[in-house]
Amino acid sequence: VRGLPYCPVDEAPRFDRLTLEPYAGSGSARFQIPTSDGKLRDAERAGVFRIELGGATQALTGYTFASGDSASVFVPFLDGTSGTESYGAGRYLDLYVEEDGTYTLDFNLAYHPSCVYDTRFSCPLTPAETRLPVRREAREHLPPHHAGWITSERQRRSTTGPCGLRARPLGRQARETERARPTSHGD
Repeated sequence: VRGLPYCPVDEAPRFDRLTLEPYAGSGSARFQIPTSDGKLRDAERAGVFRIELGGATQALTGYTFASGDSASVFVPFLDGTSGTESYGAGRYLDLYVEEDGTYTLDFNLAYHPSCVYDTRFSCPLTPAETRLPVRREAREHLPPHHAGWITSERQRRSTTGPCGLRARPLGRQARETERARPTSHGD
C-alpha cells in the first residue's frame, strides 16, 4: 500500500488574522496562468498576503479563477524544498475568509497539485511572484524515489523523507480528507 509522506504538524508556519492587501504589482491583475499541460487559464491576482518568515517580510500573491471556487483564494508557492523534497512547480494552499474578514495561512495545509500523481490533470504553475527564499517543511513532501513514486512496500519501509519520517499508507481519516479537498484549480 502506498501513502503520502507528511511532515509533522508544526505551529510555527501558521499565520492568523492576515489581510488580503490589494494587488499593486507591475503586472496586470487579470492574466493567464500557465498550466502543467501547456495551456493557459484565466486568472486574477486577488491580492497579496504579507507574512514574517525567515527574518523578513515575505509577500505571497493570492489568485482567483473565473471557473473556480469564488469563496477561496488560491495561494501556490515555491520554497527552498521545491524540486528536491517537494514538487518542483510548487505546492498549493486554499485560503478562506474568516468571519472577521481576515485569513489564516497555515503551511501545514499545503498540498501538491494533482498533476504530481497523474499527468492527466491540468494544474496551474506557480508564478515567480510567490517564491519564498526559505524552506517550508510542512505537510506533503515527495518521497525520495518520486521519479516513479515508491513502488514496493520494502522501498516504502526503507525510505526516510526530508522530515525524518517514513512514508505511510493513508489511513481512513486521511483518505476522507483527501477526497474532501476542493478541486477548484483544475484538478
